Amino acid sequence: MVAETLTGSRAAAAVQPSAVNGAGLLQVAYGTYPILVAALEAADIFKMCKLPKNSLVVGGRFHCADLDTGSETVDIDCGWASNGGGSATYTGSDGITYTNMYDGSAAPAGFVNSGVLTGAVITSVLAAGNNLRIFPMTNGPIFFSEDTTVQLQVVATQATPQAGTAYVMVEYVVLG
Repeated sequence: MVAETLTGSRAAAAVQPSAVNGAGLLQVAYGTYPILVAALEAADIFKMCKLPKNSLVVGGRFHCADLDTGSETVDIDCGWASNGGGSATYTGSDGITYTNMYDGSAAPAGFVNSGVLTGAVITSVLAAGNNLRIFPMTNGPIFFSEDTTVQLQVVATQATPQAGTAYVMVEYVVLG
């Protein structure tokens, strides 16, 4: 089979990213994708949701069911598609200048480089059969000068395919 690009309902062409008036108000973009056909292909892309122009991502998370129920090998990363914004910048009233991430280029693991998703978790924190990755935000907030699609990309396929749902939630503020 050939890798596919699949679009979730919150990333469809008709869906406009939310940019509520009022700079600095925390907003959330989210998307789900039911992975009904259990066998993934390496390089499959799942478009999950959209961020509006001049958004500053301050956090988020990627969750998915246990898509691989044997000797786990599945690896799915969370990042973004190219937004064409180049190296555009925004300088806030506080004097901090933000530059469009990766010169507007795609970064498939820009938010989360998940590694193998095992579904084996600490059950006092999260029920077994779940995978949860928090956006590490190692270098602080991430700026996007143009509308940007948040996506998942399959790095490695399942050894023992299992259907399940993937979910992404991105916390951001709109600058300006």
